[in-house]
Amino acid sequence: MQIRSMERPIDIDKMALEARNSREEQNKLIEQFLPFIKSRAVKYSGKGGRSQHDDLISIAMTSFYEAIGTYDKSKGHFIPFAELVIANRIIDHTRLHSKHEGKTVSFHEVDDDDNIIYLHEVNKASIRNAEIQKRTLILLEEIEEFKSEAKVWGITMESLVKASPKHKELREVYKDVIIKICNDSQITEIMRNKKYFPIKLVSERTGLSIKKLERGRAFIIASIIIRTGDYELLISYVK
Repeated sequence: MQIRSMERPIDIDKMALEARNSREEQNKLIEQFLPFIKSRAVKYSGKGGRSQHDDLISIAMTSFYEAIGTYDKSKGHFIPFAELVIANRIIDHTRLHSKHEGKTVSFHEVDDDDNIIYLHEVNKASIRNAEIQKRTLILLEEIEEFKSEAKVWGITMESLVKASPKHKELREVYKDVIIKICNDSQITEIMRNKKYFPIKLVSERTGLSIKKLERGRAFIIASIIIRTGDYELLISYVK
């Protein structure tokens, strides 16, 4: 599926890959995600004071550089991967520091055993975040593709919102019409090849008056475009 809009969502994964061999691009990425990096350090600062806080920020920044240098597509999306690298390095550092001082590891509410549980939770959260990011990008692509197809019919997103039935009873009527049209190969063939809505034929096949069909034309056509197209996520909204 091609995105036909000139405005594309920022591809953070691509930025990270391009930054691997460019110190300048790495610094740009660091600057852009500095709040994120600091927030990861704060997560483990506990009651260690300003010195520990500064140390962990330094480790988090170094870990972010490491994540850029070792990242590839097989590791999933970049941000969850970078979060995991930072978490591992900070936990390793804190364990080593505590061991040398004869202290028990103490980050917020985690101890040695809980660290393993935490990393497991981070990993699960990273997978969830990556999946959400992936679905969001797919949805944006589908919306742009749909807008392009709808434009051929003279339908804009604004006009579609206005044309959408407000009452449940009318939505159910149009839903029945849409299902019948999608199951009628002759009508769908005409619409697909001629980009023409054969309203008289639709009225005959569905039993709905031409007047009501004309009133719901944009809504019906838009729904058919989504139902008969390659719209994995948008289809759920139509349902």
